Amino acid sequence: MAVLHLTESRIRDLPLGSGIWRDDEVKGLLVVCHATTKTYAAQGDVRRGGRHVRTVRVKIDRVDRIGLREARNRARAIMSQIQSGVDPTAKPAESGITVLQALEEHLGEKPFRDATVESYRYNIECYLARYKNRAVADLSRAEVRDIYQNLRSSKGQTTATGVMRTLRAVINTAMRIDETLVSNPVAFIRLPVPRSRQVDELDLTEWWEKTEELSPTRDDRRRARDRQVVSRHASLHALVRHRGGRLVSQARAGDVEGLALEGRGAGLPPRQQPVHPLPSRRSRQLYPRRQAREAAAEAAQEQDCRAGREAGTGRRSSRTPCE
Repeated sequence: MAVLHLTESRIRDLPLGSGIWRDDEVKGLLVVCHATTKTYAAQGDVRRGGRHVRTVRVKIDRVDRIGLREARNRARAIMSQIQSGVDPTAKPAESGITVLQALEEHLGEKPFRDATVESYRYNIECYLARYKNRAVADLSRAEVRDIYQNLRSSKGQTTATGVMRTLRAVINTAMRIDETLVSNPVAFIRLPVPRSRQVDELDLTEWWEKTEELSPTRDDRRRARDRQVVSRHASLHALVRHRGGRLVSQARAGDVEGLALEGRGAGLPPRQQPVHPLPSRRSRQLYPRRQAREAAAEAAQEQDCRAGREAGTGRRSSRTPCE
């Protein structure tokens, strides 16, 4: 490594491919003559506590882009860091965390519901099976965009959006662990915002009449239980529209009395509890239309009995005896 008092003209005259030339004015300033270009660089030994750590070389810029004066100023600043024991080329070490490892870290940060854990694992292990063992740092924006497009065309918009949201949350957790990750590639995809759904009030009378016309695939006990569940959800929906989220917390906590009080305050009738929790099997009280038909049949049989008694036939019925 030759030492030379560098000037602009001498640097221009240095032949390409001649190697490294050191400046005698600024310690550590180099001119590196490559095969096709010339560059300025700064080189020095990093020492800590009198112990040699490493020798580093930092590229400053090309000779045809900056002048010698600016190159010397930059070299002085770099050499000041090196002499202070700071390695200007040091970067945070990559953790190499994979998508699957980031998923485990994400699920372990705080408690999730079982359904949420199952959904996160299914999205990563099923839809992103090819990428779960890939390092998060290796996922580019273009690659993530291709994953999203393929999922949207093959699985639908809803599934693709859910998978991308899961991947976005997992990569955010990886960014908190790995300092080399500076951006989330999923954040650059425009995911659709779910539309707000308007739920209409439930007409229990109409629902009961329509279900009564269906074929009897369930017994009366289960049908009555379904009716009670639907009535309870309909009452809760009506209350939430009046009172808001406070009733939701009361319902989750099982505060039935609180819900009843809130219902009276909102001008809604309290839910009447049945005398018996569930009617008996094949109860006539569950089917008002059936009860009306049976009452009409009994009235017709009673009329026939009366007509029979008047005519002297005394015809009896198996369901309504004529006396």
